[in-house]
Amino acid sequence: MKTKKTIRFIPAFITAFVLCTTVAFAQKPYTLDDLDQFTKVERLSERVLIVSNGVTDMDRVTAIATKKGIVVIDAGTNAPRTVRYRAIIEKEFKRNDFVYLINTHSHQDHTFGNRAFKGAVVIGHEKIKEELTNNVKENYYTKTFSDAIKQWQAQLKEAEENSNRWKQLRIYLYEGPEILSTIADNFRIPIPDISFNDEMELDMGDMTFKLKYFGEAHTQSDILVYVPEEKLLFVGDLFNYPGDVNFRFFGKGNSENWIKALEKILVPENDIEHVVNAHYSRTMGKNALMGFYANMQVFANGYKEGKEPYNSENLTEIEQKSGSKGLADEIKKLGTADKGKYFFFENTLNVTAYQLLGLNKMNEALEVFIFITQQFPDSWNAFDSLAEIYMAMGNKQLAIENYEKSLQMNPQNANASEQIKKLREKSQGEK
Repeated sequence: MKTKKTIRFIPAFITAFVLCTTVAFAQKPYTLDDLDQFTKVERLSERVLIVSNGVTDMDRVTAIATKKGIVVIDAGTNAPRTVRYRAIIEKEFKRNDFVYLINTHSHQDHTFGNRAFKGAVVIGHEKIKEELTNNVKENYYTKTFSDAIKQWQAQLKEAEENSNRWKQLRIYLYEGPEILSTIADNFRIPIPDISFNDEMELDMGDMTFKLKYFGEAHTQSDILVYVPEEKLLFVGDLFNYPGDVNFRFFGKGNSENWIKALEKILVPENDIEHVVNAHYSRTMGKNALMGFYANMQVFANGYKEGKEPYNSENLTEIEQKSGSKGLADEIKKLGTADKGKYFFFENTLNVTAYQLLGLNKMNEALEVFIFITQQFPDSWNAFDSLAEIYMAMGNKQLAIENYEKSLQMNPQNANASEQIKKLREKSQGEK
């Protein structure tokens, strides 16, 4: 069964001069007014409002109306854009008493919009200051995203006009000069007014905000924000549906912190109904949180056994450089010489396999799908996916056999039942 690949937004920060002198757009970049058409407003309850860019979800600002004022979670990357989000929030709530703004971590797409909420007290983990300061000092944004903007320029030329991807690219290419002009013009680093180390709690009269440091993961400053009265948990960029990790920092010590933080949240008295990821197009349920917790346990157990997480992107890179033989050799090595050296994540391996399948590299994708079933022999989804590629390759018998294995493990797998029926009918028709 196909696992959806999450598109991760990397904002482009390159000088306006470079942008204007090196890019020849087939279409003009969007203006700030143009972006209004993509604004999405979502109500989770009477008191909770999410405003975002419905095409990219790169700016996702949540506002919660409390007795003591409006609390905002994350502020987006572009202050002029966020000013418009603020206006929508004021109109929806019929009030403008913004008292607190909480940054779930340091990344620019969560903090650079802080300026749009002047007067609100900004709260974040104490490591935000160091991360933001170092990034600006080392010209991180220009260095990192100059290559990205060139890629987006090239991709825009190939994108189908008026497709979602075409719109996304034009939005990304709008952000560059706006943000760079901000950085160049006496940029004030958006450092929180109040910072904390491990835990912090805000009493807003009719609502409570429980802030918990998660540990170094996606950034060095990731926090969880739990609002019990709304059964609402904010997770920043830590994970995507159905619990896939989105980390840059690893290590045994970090994994121990992750587990402790999650177990603090996952106590029986904490009822969680909505889980908000800052870039996911809809809110997630507790099932995604439990999937994430299971992945954290994989990390913790793997480290205890002296293993390291395997980066599934290695397989794609090896295939690109060394072809199908290189890929086969790497998979064989993982099962022999390197056996016991790594631990794996089914979802990320699955994404890699489907990427190869999408490129019509059937044999290479098959290698990875078989490897997944070897690593996760009790996974119904692994055998469902293996059956799917056998079906794509025209091997009906092996497709049926693997769909049947999947169905035995999960009798609720309607996809397997349906495909088995179709394959058998097709086989009968060919006799």
